[in-house]
Amino acid sequence: VVVVDPFLIQSPLVKEGCDENTVFILNTEKDVDTVRRQLGMSNNRIYTLPATRISTETMGRDLPNMPMLAAFFSVWGELEQEEIVENIKEILSKYFHEDIVEKNIEAVKRTQEVVYGESKT
Repeated sequence: VVVVDPFLIQSPLVKEGCDENTVFILNTEKDVDTVRRQLGMSNNRIYTLPATRISTETMGRDLPNMPMLAAFFSVWGELEQEEIVENIKEILSKYFHEDIVEKNIEAVKRTQEVVYGESKT
């Protein structure tokens, strides 16, 4: 479950249909233990990151989508950071100016430094 809007963490719908195998990636400034208590999910893998802050600091706008995507790939663990960066660069370069691409790449790199949670293994 990926939650981009931090206000939705408080909604009971976030965990509806989830079981102990569900992995949560949440855009929040809160630490994992606080979110775990808030969700009442003691056995789940939970990851948090300040995606809104990262996007504001790197792109100058509240656009947490790229940090959340980077967090997903980081937690998934099947791609190395270089692969993620190169793929994003290749795709975004087709549609956006170089400075926007570089800001998104910076957001990806910052995200992978600050995803908090359990071991990815």
